Amino acid sequence: SASSSPYGGNSSVGTASSWCFRPDGRFAHSKTGFTSASGDVMGGSASRQKLGGRYRIDGYQARFVYDDGREVATAFCFLNEKKSHIAINGKRYMGN
Repeated sequence: SASSSPYGGNSSVGTASSWCFRPDGRFAHSKTGFTSASGDVMGGSASRQKLGGRYRIDGYQARFVYDDGREVATAFCFLNEKKSHIAINGKRYMGN
């Protein structure tokens, strides 16, 4: 969000997440987040995380086993006939 006011403000916060699935069962997951502020308090920060591992889709469930050994089971579905748009735990991801 962002705001502009004579009393300060001008803050913004954002996140982005992307998934890449390969036919051999490998995935890459990138997350980026940022924040900034101005006015009486000035500053900002950003972080980026790239993760990968193996995946398996079984019906409406996806299981991700990250390279560090962490496992996550989540809801999964295709959102269009071309299977280019997916939902992971209710969040929509659009592909090519």
